[in-house]
Amino acid sequence: MIDQADRHVYLYAKGHYKCTNKIKDLQRIFSVRNGIGPEFISAANIANMLLSMAYPYIESKHQWEDFIFSLRPSNRWKYWIESPNEYDFEEAVIGKCLSILAMTTVFDTESKKIIMDLGEPDSSILPLKNANSSNLKDNRRKHHETTQA
Repeated sequence: MIDQADRHVYLYAKGHYKCTNKIKDLQRIFSVRNGIGPEFISAANIANMLLSMAYPYIESKHQWEDFIFSLRPSNRWKYWIESPNEYDFEEAVIGKCLSILAMTTVFDTESKKIIMDLGEPDSSILPLKNANSSNLKDNRRKHHETTQA
């Protein structure tokens, strides 16, 4: 079960919000979540909060090693690193954590059950990736139709 305040982080990681500037976007999400101004949330704060969210999904020694070694400066292309020439440790951690959160399972295809209900994205927090489409609503409707049949 995820905290309702964290669901927008998962939705962001899974691409339901437009990504314009990762740090500023996450400052906005966490400012709403924590009830403080975005200017009081640093990249280090974001990295720390995302580590707390991603840590439970690191289930093996191999995954831990992958996490650590993926933070090397030579891997900055992998995880949403926006600075083309400069390595930034916090940005690398944030990118890797977002990658982990993006891959979390929210729907069990075998049992056809929702494991993690993320709810709907909220355009008052960040612009939606595709404001004309409602993928989550469509998926819920399809899920409801298949479980009712």
